[in-house]
Amino acid sequence: MNSTCHSWGKVDVTNEAVELRSVISDSLVKIPLTAVRSVGGNKTELALQLKADAPGAQTGGITMQSIRFAVPKTCIGYEQTEEAGKELQAAVTNAMTACGLLEKASVTAAGGAAVANVSNVDIGKIVAVFDGLSLSQPSGTFQCLIGTKGYQFINSKTKAVFSLEHSNISNFFLITIPNTDSLYLVLCLERKLRVGSTDFSCVVLTIDATQSIAESHAWKMELTSHDDIVSVLGEDAANLVKPTMFGAISDIIPSVFKAASKKPMIGGSNAEYQSVTRALYDEDTQTTALRCAHKGSDGMLFVLQNNLVFLHRPPLRLRYKSITRVEVDDAASGSRYFSLHVTMESGEKFVFSSLDKKEQTNLLQYLATKCQNVVVKKNAAGNEDAEDDEDDEEEDYNESDEDESDEDGSFDDESDDEPKRKKHKKDKKDKKDKKDKKDKKDKKDKKDKKDKKDKKDKKDKKDKKDKKDKKEE
Repeated sequence: MNSTCHSWGKVDVTNEAVELRSVISDSLVKIPLTAVRSVGGNKTELALQLKADAPGAQTGGITMQSIRFAVPKTCIGYEQTEEAGKELQAAVTNAMTACGLLEKASVTAAGGAAVANVSNVDIGKIVAVFDGLSLSQPSGTFQCLIGTKGYQFINSKTKAVFSLEHSNISNFFLITIPNTDSLYLVLCLERKLRVGSTDFSCVVLTIDATQSIAESHAWKMELTSHDDIVSVLGEDAANLVKPTMFGAISDIIPSVFKAASKKPMIGGSNAEYQSVTRALYDEDTQTTALRCAHKGSDGMLFVLQNNLVFLHRPPLRLRYKSITRVEVDDAASGSRYFSLHVTMESGEKFVFSSLDKKEQTNLLQYLATKCQNVVVKKNAAGNEDAEDDEDDEEEDYNESDEDESDEDGSFDDESDDEPKRKKHKKDKKDKKDKKDKKDKKDKKDKKDKKDKKDKKDKKDKKDKKDKKDKKEE
């Protein structure tokens, strides 16, 4: 449940609590530091994630998961008013450190390399460390600490940190990106993760399938023996990983992530469904990916055995069993494209546009076999509801949220897919310009033809009249 409240006041940070007081010093909200799980936000916001089992986080049977304080751009009492949010974050962090609630534990990786500090989120005993992991969402290059209870990602450039517990992961997807040498490793979350000022339902890693580690420079886990792996992670994990590993990183990274979390790893193939068109792929490519757009961002919709997965801005996983309605908008009868409108049990609606119309029949037939209580409906021309749904979704996700976190130095956008997205957008624009030019020419030709016909009809009519007049004379 989300609840939005508005009140003006002053935030006081003590060694016991974070408290919002009104202008007449009445206490409005008081959060004990012992209830705070993590501290975040940006230059205009203080965000506190709370522990579910901590005193002060529960009221009347309702558990508060997080609270955010919006900081005005002009804030009295701060030298740099635009930095007030960051100063409040620092104040809370310092107070928690002083109380011993935030440990700055130094960890040393295999080989003696220093590892970034661990935040107050408990990820358990560290079993592996990866440097230079490329994330598409949240975007950037990160160092990853893998523990027995969770993962911690440290931005290599800004040193900003976000953590993720194993209990919040439902499963992984390992998906091949068509026409590239890369894979997406998708961590699907049970609860949304807030990084900076953006909520994510999935964390997406991009792995280069061409990269490998030589035996002479083998990667090492923090667990130095087979017995250590069995003792810490279990027998199943020992069948997946070894203390020293070499070979393709597309095999090593997913194996370690799965071994630590013990969550299922699902492949991106689907023997029951394949894309019909091959315009964007090699002729021999067998893929479940459909090129489309969602919330104004180009991406791919992967039609898997139990899920629809959209990658990658924002990444989405939609379970077939939770879909209650599928509608197709093909109002523009002359268009080569159609839009897919998906409604979930929760009432949420998702719109995927610019799908090739050649895929329509095959896709709907497949979805009808997978989704419960689905009504497949082709909307009549002029359906405005579909457009309204898409407009609403545009408002829900605004990429400026991510840009805002870039400005405050927390998380930057270093996605390796950016050049591909720009090239695709340019190609799409060129294609549209070419089509517009052809449509304009066709329209002109049609008009010229009509004018020529009208001129001929007018001449024929005049000749007929002159002939009649002459006959009467």
